[in-house]
Amino acid sequence: MGCILLINELDENIVYTDSSFTHGKLTGYTEVIPKSIIVPQPDGSNHVYASSGFCTGSKRDKALIGVQAVLTFKGSTMGKEFNIGFDCPLSSLYVDNNCYCSVGGSAEDAAKKTDDNNNQERTDEKDGYGISIKCNSGSGSAAYYIARICKK
Repeated sequence: MGCILLINELDENIVYTDSSFTHGKLTGYTEVIPKSIIVPQPDGSNHVYASSGFCTGSKRDKALIGVQAVLTFKGSTMGKEFNIGFDCPLSSLYVDNNCYCSVGGSAEDAAKKTDDNNNQERTDEKDGYGISIKCNSGSGSAAYYIARICKK
């Protein structure tokens, strides 16, 4: 099972648009993650109060393999797509828990790259936007991830 906490630090909503499952199934997601509240400060800086949502996936019923998937979110007005990939095998005999993220690109391509590099942490930046993801553990059939989308 994989559970992702997705933090939205953008000044617009992000919307779930698609998923690509190599293994497993989608068990839950937050459809719209509201925009952050940005409060200007007297010194010219901003305080950002981010919002968040959850996405979960698990192995298929009676399956002997875990979950590997990519979820795609899109900014509600700017149209930029963000891919978040995760891989939670039932056993770490052949592969560990992995994660992947990208600004833009296809969900299918991101799904292929999710377990290519055996990473428990990744970041990507493009066109002034950033995305990052971290996994809580290198192995085990349940993994928890924290992902963040922001402006750079």
